[in-house]
Amino acid sequence: WDSPERAFIVTFQIALVPAVCEEILFRGLLLSALRQLLGTPAAVIIVALSFAAAHVVPMVIISPMSAVGMMIPLTFLGFSLTILTAQSGTLVYASILHFTNNFLALMLVNVIPDELVQEWQISGPALTLLCAAAAGLLVAWTWLARRHTLAGC
Repeated sequence: WDSPERAFIVTFQIALVPAVCEEILFRGLLLSALRQLLGTPAAVIIVALSFAAAHVVPMVIISPMSAVGMMIPLTFLGFSLTILTAQSGTLVYASILHFTNNFLALMLVNVIPDELVQEWQISGPALTLLCAAAAGLLVAWTWLARRHTLAGC
């Protein structure tokens, strides 16, 4: 973070690229294939749990307790992003929220002073749950908007 260029490159590599690639993989390819094979409910469950596992398994090697602490928020985020994609029919909303989650985590680790993190009691799981809650609100909004459109209002 010693220059604006470095901040852009780090944000691009750590927040944007993984968010877009993971959305294409999990909610694009995997969700589409599993919906055709198993139906939407089963596909949502499998994709959400696969997303959480893909993030937690590498953590187990580094810090088993961190992995355990992140399992619930990552599973919740996985379900929220997957339902959001299934309801909206687009990867755009999930990609934006996924990027937001990654960006906030990046800020938490690299930019926000440790004293402030402790004072505000900010944690990785809390940020992940916050982004998942935002995804949940978007799911509700897209569901209501679709229902409103279908009702001819």
